Amino acid sequence: MAWGLGGKGKNASPKMVLRAGFGIFYDRFTEDLVLTQQLENGIVQQQYLVQFPAFFNPNQTVPPSAFSAAALSPQTIYQPNPNLRTPYTMQTGISLERQVTKLLTLRLHT
Repeated sequence: MAWGLGGKGKNASPKMVLRAGFGIFYDRFTEDLVLTQQLENGIVQQQYLVQFPAFFNPNQTVPPSAFSAAALSPQTIYQPNPNLRTPYTMQTGISLERQVTKLLTLRLHT
């Protein structure tokens, strides 16, 4: 919003201008956080950590069902929080401009 102050006459331009503004700026979740939540939900990807395996054959793939329950590590599952809000910033600005001469303008702002 801007308001011209001090203009005399019908076609005279104002010598002073008061400006004010307000904005709300939201920060987005980065795509790596969204991707992590979608992939590591306990269904799409699962992680198994076998501390001391009794087998090792690099040419053979062992399915996760072959691991004993005692050897499995607890999984970290990423879930969306229904109460989570994106962070935002509210900004306000006010300035006062005064034309001193034809080539010189002073400005005070916050």
